Amino acid sequence: MDTDRISPRMDTAKLAEIQADCFAEDVPFPEDAAGWSDAEVRAYFESGGEDVPSRPAPLPPSRRTTPESIAIGGVELGVMIPSAPELVPWVPAELADAVAGSQDALATARWMMVQISLGQDMLLLGEPGGRLRSLALWLCSILGLEAEYVGVTRDTCEADLKQRRELRGGSVLYSDAPPLRAATNGRVLILEGVEKAERNVLPLLNNLLENREMSLDDGSFLAAAPDRAAEGTPADQPSPGMSRVRYARRGFVVLGIGLPQPTYAGNPLDPPLRSRFATRRVRPVGGAEAVHSLLAQVRQ
Repeated sequence: MDTDRISPRMDTAKLAEIQADCFAEDVPFPEDAAGWSDAEVRAYFESGGEDVPSRPAPLPPSRRTTPESIAIGGVELGVMIPSAPELVPWVPAELADAVAGSQDALATARWMMVQISLGQDMLLLGEPGGRLRSLALWLCSILGLEAEYVGVTRDTCEADLKQRRELRGGSVLYSDAPPLRAATNGRVLILEGVEKAERNVLPLLNNLLENREMSLDDGSFLAAAPDRAAEGTPADQPSPGMSRVRYARRGFVVLGIGLPQPTYAGNPLDPPLRSRFATRRVRPVGGAEAVHSLLAQVRQ
């Protein structure tokens, strides 16, 4: 018997105890009990060594089906392997083809890739509709970036951007809002409708963009990650004489989507907040390109 092959969960002493309980001293120990449960070991001894649990054959090593990097116009970024794949946007094939087939959209995507590589927050200004949102989701999809989304309205308050109190099992707990989850996990935060933000939330957004700081309702504090935290130290660090500190991780980028002011109704962004963004004005699709895209879809 090779005792080295028995897992710590099912060691020799445990096997001997179950063997004695089943009065199966004449039945030898299994050759490989690694991963067996108590019920499986007991069934083995009670059957006289004939009931051996079957294990599925190991699967062959999976091959990566996604490219390792994406390059647009000479700008190349590596494709991330997300820890939370459910947060990577899924874009329908028809929408992805429409975005990838537009030269203006590819130029904007290239500009966004530059900002992501620099860790620079960005703001897209364009016409009403879902075009800019689709472009942002498409870029996150092809790069494997986890994304959090907040639709800013006139009713958006600080609790929607920091934490909310929730009643769970008779206890009051604090639930992190998407901006806080994006910061502490290094995700892309998509803020759509920034021109609708009320004055009371602008200081909070400005502090998040400029300093990566936020005072939280549960007594903790969000701060910019020092180098040691960006290299993989725990996200929550207790500090002597201070509240618990939660660090904004590397990879956290804010992507704002808004309407140009004063062409459309809304609140013009304050100069301090406006200066935190790298801004790009996305023009409407030209007539020639729209006709070409329509004809391509008709031919299909």
